[in-house]
Amino acid sequence: MASLACATSAIAAEAPAASAPSSGSAGAVAAPVESTAVAQLPMLPPNAQATALGAYDTSSAIQPYVSANGAHMVWTVSDGSKKVMVVDGKQGPPYDNVAFAGFSPDGMRTAYAALTGTKWAMVIDGQASGAYDQVWTLYFSPDGKHVAYAARSGNKWFTVVDGQAGPAYEAVTASSWSGDSSRIAYGAQQNGKWTMYADNAAGAFLYDGVSIVTWSGDSKRMAWSGQLGNRRAEVIDGKPDPAYDTVYDAVFSVDSKRIAYLSSNAGKWLMNLDSMPGMEFDQLMSTTPKFDAGDVLEFVAIKDKMLYRIRSTPPKE
Repeated sequence: MASLACATSAIAAEAPAASAPSSGSAGAVAAPVESTAVAQLPMLPPNAQATALGAYDTSSAIQPYVSANGAHMVWTVSDGSKKVMVVDGKQGPPYDNVAFAGFSPDGMRTAYAALTGTKWAMVIDGQASGAYDQVWTLYFSPDGKHVAYAARSGNKWFTVVDGQAGPAYEAVTASSWSGDSSRIAYGAQQNGKWTMYADNAAGAFLYDGVSIVTWSGDSKRMAWSGQLGNRRAEVIDGKPDPAYDTVYDAVFSVDSKRIAYLSSNAGKWLMNLDSMPGMEFDQLMSTTPKFDAGDVLEFVAIKDKMLYRIRSTPPKE
């Protein structure tokens, strides 16, 4: 499965391939120490400050991760044959292996995968849960209050949201949160066909593949595309548009009422607005529609060797 783009780091850890490190490469883990500014380090850049995080042997294989706001830091170190995750100087328990999964958007929450024997758990805010053959693609919601990740037991995949496992499928994609953090969607495969699972329900399993989800600004609407053989159809609010040779990602207007996407058929290009195919053009100058602050769609296109500027204003209510 291909990972979909999102804000936090994705992990892919399969138990049979993730063996514990050999004891020969291990280093001792230092006791936690209070972070202390170090003034004795020479040749620091101007206005720079060094902070002591603890004493570690150079063989400890330290791997640091810093939150986007720079306020928090985690790192992994070896402890004999075990691996330890250290969060802001506080050591977690030793595991056979660990893999950092991500910070919440505000940097206040952390998550990592931890291997015990052949089973993986997800450790979120220091609390371990689950015992899976594989865990993958963890994403916090935009407000940081919720978390979702994919997990595999045997030959079945499911998405775990706030500790609760969803339905089991042959495969799942990474999760996508709405902007207000109230909704989540992910692709699901059954009997070789894909659909989008959202709002605790799966659509019809019709597609050979699914794209990432585009959410409207108010989080009430969603759009994605599904592969149908060598053609692709945009699905808007659960309703599929006609299939085209090519479909690009949809864009919602600022007020979330309008949606547009670019498509092509037999070498001709169309700007689809609110599920209505527009005029065919020989070329469109951008593959991404743009709405201005007044929800006016504007694009530039060539037809019969003439360059046109097209503006579509919203209908009057």
